[in-house]
This record gives sequence, C-alpha cells and structure tokens, in this order.
Amino acid sequence: MRPLAWLLFGLAVGGQAVGAVRDGWLPAPLEGESLVFDLRIDALPEARVRGVVFIAEVVRAPAGQELGFPRRLRLSWYKDAPRLIPGEVWRVNARLKRPHGTVNGFGFDYEAWLFRQGIQATGTVHDGTRLVPAPAWGIDGLRLAVRERLVRMLAGEPSLGLILGLVIGDRSLILESQWDDLIATGTNHLLAISGLHVTMIAGLIWGLVRGLWAWIPALALRCPAPFAGAIAGGVGALGYSLLAGFSVPTQRTLLMLLTVVLALLSRCVVRTWDVLGLALLFVLLWDPLSVLDVGFWLSFGAVGLLVYAGSGRLVRPGWLREAGHAQLAISLGLLPLTLLLFQRGALVSPLANAIAIPLVSLVVTPLALAGSALALLAEPLAHALLWLAARLLDGLMGLLHGMAAWPMAQWFPPKAQAWAFLLAIPALVWLLAPVGVPARWVGLLLLAPLIWPHVPQPGPGELWLDMLDVGQGQAILVRTAGHAMLYDVGPLGFGGFDAGAEVVLPVLRGLGVERLDAVVLSNGDRDHAGGWEAIRSNREVLRLWQGGGLHEGEPCRKGKGWDWDGVHFVFLHPVDGFHGGNDNDQSCVLRIHAPGGSVLLTGDIERRAEAELLKEPDALRATVVQVPHHGSATSSSTAFVEAAAPRIALISAGYRNNFRHPRPEVVARWQEAGAVVLDTPACGRIRVRLAEAGAPEVDCARLKWLWAWRVPGTAL
Repeated sequence: MRPLAWLLFGLAVGGQAVGAVRDGWLPAPLEGESLVFDLRIDALPEARVRGVVFIAEVVRAPAGQELGFPRRLRLSWYKDAPRLIPGEVWRVNARLKRPHGTVNGFGFDYEAWLFRQGIQATGTVHDGTRLVPAPAWGIDGLRLAVRERLVRMLAGEPSLGLILGLVIGDRSLILESQWDDLIATGTNHLLAISGLHVTMIAGLIWGLVRGLWAWIPALALRCPAPFAGAIAGGVGALGYSLLAGFSVPTQRTLLMLLTVVLALLSRCVVRTWDVLGLALLFVLLWDPLSVLDVGFWLSFGAVGLLVYAGSGRLVRPGWLREAGHAQLAISLGLLPLTLLLFQRGALVSPLANAIAIPLVSLVVTPLALAGSALALLAEPLAHALLWLAARLLDGLMGLLHGMAAWPMAQWFPPKAQAWAFLLAIPALVWLLAPVGVPARWVGLLLLAPLIWPHVPQPGPGELWLDMLDVGQGQAILVRTAGHAMLYDVGPLGFGGFDAGAEVVLPVLRGLGVERLDAVVLSNGDRDHAGGWEAIRSNREVLRLWQGGGLHEGEPCRKGKGWDWDGVHFVFLHPVDGFHGGNDNDQSCVLRIHAPGGSVLLTGDIERRAEAELLKEPDALRATVVQVPHHGSATSSSTAFVEAAAPRIALISAGYRNNFRHPRPEVVARWQEAGAVVLDTPACGRIRVRLAEAGAPEVDCARLKWLWAWRVPGTAL
C-alpha cells in the first residue's frame, strides 16, 4: 500500500497547487478594464527595448474586487517606465487579461510557462506611484545590484548577457543569435545556472576550505577538515543557488549536495539513488508545479541517466573512456526529451559539450563569480577577471557558431505519436543497460518509431487546411497529397516576436513539411508578411506570389492558377487595372476547389474589393471561408457574406487585440448566413480536412488536450 499512498499524497499536493493558480485567474468581466491596485515587485524586472517587464504580487486588490482577484501578475510598463527595484510597493493603474498564448500543438507553450510561474493575469501598466521603497536587504535586491554593476563594467561586450546568466541566472540580455547557436549545439543548458555549475563551485569551496583547515592544527583538532570542507561547500552552494534565482536545476543540485553533507556529518552511508530520490521529493514538496519546468525533466533525467549508465560495472574504465560513455549516455538518453520539448536534436551536442562543459564550469564560471564578488572591493582586479571571462566566452561562442553552421548540426524530425515517446523509456533502459545484458541493440529498434515517425498526409484529391494561431496576424498552411503551400506567414511584432520563426517553422517541422511548393503573401503588411524572412531562410520555396508591398515574387492576378493532386487553385483578385481605396483591397484572393469542397482565402480585402468580387458572385461560393481582415467592420458586407454562404468561417486574430477583432456584428453576420464561426483565440490552430466523401472535419488544437493550464476560451 505504500506506493499507492505516496501516489495519492502526490496527487493531493499537486492538485492543491494547480487549484491555487486556477482559482486566482482574473475574472473574465474584468478583462480590459482600467483597474487601480497595489502591488509588490517580485524578482528581477526584465529590461526591454520599449519598456520593462516584471512579475508582481498584489498586496491590495481594487475596491470591491477583494475576492477572486489574481495575486500574481506579469506586467509590461512601456511608456515612461521607471526604475523598478524588487521589494518596492507601487499603486498602479493597469489593464489586465487572463493568461493566454498561441496554441498550435508545436513549439513553445507560453500558457504552460505562465502557469508554471503561478501567473494568474498579464497586462499593461499605464502609470503608477511608488508607495514603499525596497527593503535595505534582500536577495533580489542584491541580484539587481550585481546586474547593474556588471552592465556598467561590461558595457558593449557581446558576452554580457552570457555572464549575467552564469552569475545571477538572468538570461534577458543574451543575444538572439547567441541563443540560436547555443540551442543548435545543445549547450544552452550551460549558459544559465545549471546543477553542474553549483556542483563545481561547491567542490572548489570544499577543496579550498578543507585544505586550509587541515593546515591549522587547532581547527583540525576541533573539527575534522573533511567536515569543515563539506559544511563550507554546502553553504557556498546555498549562496550561489539563491543568487541564481533558485531554479529547479539548482534546487535539485543543492538538495543532493546538502543530503551528502548531512550524511557525511552523521557518518551515514547513502546510495546515489537515495540522494536523487530525496532531492526529487523535496523539490516536488517545495514547488509541485516544477513538473511543468523543462529544467526539471532535463536536470533529473540527466543525473538519473548518469547513475544508471554508470551502474553495474565490476571494473572502472579510464577517465577519458568514462567521460565519453557518460556524454553518450546523456546525449542518447535525453534525445526523447529534447524531441518532445524542443522538436529537435543537436547532433553536434556531444562534441560541443565536451569542449564547453569544462571551459564554462571550471574556468569561466569561477572567473565570473570572482569578478562579481570583487567588484565592490577591488574593481580593477574584478574588471580584469570579467574581461578574461568575456574573452573566453567570445572564443567559445565563435566555435559554437561554426559548429551550428555544419550541415548536420541539427535534426528536426516530424513529431511522433505519444505512444512512441512511451516506448522510448524501455528502449533506453535496455540500450543503456550494463555490459552483459543480452541484445542491447534491440533498444535501437524500439526507438525507431520516435526517430522515423509516421506523419499522416492528405490522400489524392483531399485538401487539408491549417489556420495557425499566430496572434494578431495570419498564416494558413494548405496541403494536398504531394504539395504544400503557405498563405501568409504570420506577423513580425514590434516587440521582436517573429511568428515565422516561433510558430510557423515549428508547425512545418512537426508536420514533416520540408519544402513549400508555393507561398502566397496576400499583402505586404507586417501581420501577414512579417515572418517571410524566417521562412525563406529555413525552407525551400519554389514559387512566391504577392499582393503588393514587396519587391520580389509574382503579383497575384485574376485568372492565374494551377492544379495539384486533383485540387484546383485560382486567383480571383486583384483584377488588372483595379485601384482600391487602400493596400488592403489589393490582397490576393485565392479560391481552392477540391472534390470534397472549396476554400476561399481573402486576405485583408475591404468593401471596394468585395464589390469587385461580387461582379461574379458564383465564384465566391465556398465550403470554408477565411473571414476578410480578421473580422474587421470594414469588411464582410452582407452581400459578400450571402454570396460566399460557407459552412465554416475562420478568423485569425490576437487575443483581446487593440483593434477589437473580430467585431461582434461581423461574427453575427456570418452566423446568420449559416456558417459555424471559429477563431484562433478560442480554438488555437484550426485544422479543416476536406475529403471527397463526408462532411468537413474540423479540429481545434486548444480543445484537443484540455490541460490544467488552459484558460477556458470565450465562445463567439
């Protein structure tokens, strides 16, 4: 009964943590309202180009909203953002909304990340007044002081963000190009606070204190040198973990180190599995939601693999062979996790880590920490140490950049089914078993469904359409039996969000789309064409059509078309010589006809273009229609809606966007015409399958898996 009791206890603790976050979600009626409340700055604010982003704890809710008001917020302050210090209390005027992110079934899950942080609402601060200054002492205040001093001392250094990540766990200033190289080479775990760094620092302190203690007989007689070194190493690990923000990998390492220290002090012998198990138990008790943290799985998974792969040996090999075996075990053992969490495998990871791990952990991190500690006492010496750390990181990043450019540096297989990931567990247990276990190669066969997954594809004459959830913009993937096309490629936001790289590419990779036979950019606006650079840099594009605003590709013109696998494509607009009221009316309008139905893609057309199209109303009738201009009131005239008369109307828009798309009267107009109206804020990625026999199949990614962190959508 003991395992069952532990399981029930874990479910109860986890359920309580989940309920605590969900119960504090912002009530839907308060979304978008101007609210005045008091908050305390929590953790380090993140400086952005246009302002600052920070996490805050609400200390006084708005009048009349004391019950059910969220307690933990993630806020942006754009206009005239002040310097925010952790621990300060502010009275702010802000607009909030419930936690929401794009949901496509592939790529980064922002909602899960918010839930993991306990965030119950996000929003924008318009103005505020400081009520209480920050306390004189506090770990977050110390972290802020270290960051500001390092920013001043290393101004202009490309490696500034990397050093901040190593010293205080602040990754906000790491350059995007550096992140790309770190992820491509599988070394991104090193340039943030990792368990390996904590262990190395603790080991250095332990060795230093143990040696010095043994040189002083009076101290050694009172307390054995190994005990003194162990205590000092544990205290050093605790201090470094707090300075680093106490992430899950540091929690795991700290708890394991403290367990070893306690065992040493009590003269007990503990097994490695017991130490790992106790650390796992304490981490989950401390923070049950840490199971949503990527670092949780990678950290405990890596240590577990090292312990398992190194067990069952009668003779220890040489250190070089043992290090190679450990690196191979981690690279192979973590492959299912990296494919599941990141949709990629870094094939150069073993070589890159063999160089980066000793350099960063044994040389760069101690130099960076020593330089940061000496910054207040001996700034010239501190500057020299930090300069040396920066030069070493510059050299390392240059090497990693070269490795990332190798043709086979990364591997992006299509996303496998859930059962393939489950099958990988016994496969790895068998494959990494000790020498003597028969037929270990069978583990590779069990990994085959994960490495070479089967991806469903349209049959002959079928048409599959995916309206991607890209926020306030548009990207639609159209596939036939042997061809694929993108109609628009997502927005490029002013805050740096590139939907082409962060949404569209992960979907293409996950669905196994290696080549695009055509891309249609309905117009040149940022919300439709902003992701084009990322797409053409990572995918072969055979043909480009565009509706204006670009200096490449062929212009869309009425009558031009092509046939793929029994499916006919033809442009209905713009007509030669057409002059609309604005650029939106020049959007490419594409009609796709398949045996199972037809699709009308309309871009951002408005009333003038609709009037032109209504000259041939029969051509507008379709099974599925992309509602023009995100459901704007300037489009979807009554005559146009009645002429199209679709069964399904699709709208791509951002959640609670500033344009208030889609407009309720526009949605009502399509519904009155008999259409089922679906939008990306409520559905996430919308998939429609048109086959020759049967009704259209519709699937909403947001509703497919109702995870605990999914905030219920609002029906149109």
